[in-house]
Amino acid sequence: MQGIAVVHYLAGFFGVNLIIGLCVGIGYYVGSPAVEAFLSIIPEWISKGLEITMGLLPAIGFGLLMKMIMNKANACFFILGFAMSVYFNLPGTGIAILGAILAIVLTQIKRSQTMQTAVAQGGYTDDDEDF
Repeated sequence: MQGIAVVHYLAGFFGVNLIIGLCVGIGYYVGSPAVEAFLSIIPEWISKGLEITMGLLPAIGFGLLMKMIMNKANACFFILGFAMSVYFNLPGTGIAILGAILAIVLTQIKRSQTMQTAVAQGGYTDDDEDF
């Protein structure tokens, strides 16, 4: 298991971080006029394609997130957040704060119901650490 972790660290370093570090280091070494000259060589259609792709990345990330965690139990919360954003013009941070508060309240209600069920069935004692 230790060998797998080492391989992942090395692959991450040499596969991503080293390449990015070299690009930044070379760009810093040659200076901004050389970097601007290099960027002016890139055709317009490639620059436009990269710009469009960068605009789509948040939507793709949100779609992947929804695919992983969307189910019938929490679909109403996604729709509620969307409606709050569109119709009440709330920023994403405000919706996230309200969502966190709602999650805490609903978790406490669920915990209370579970505890009441356990007490009613005679399975709860003060020594239970699950509650």
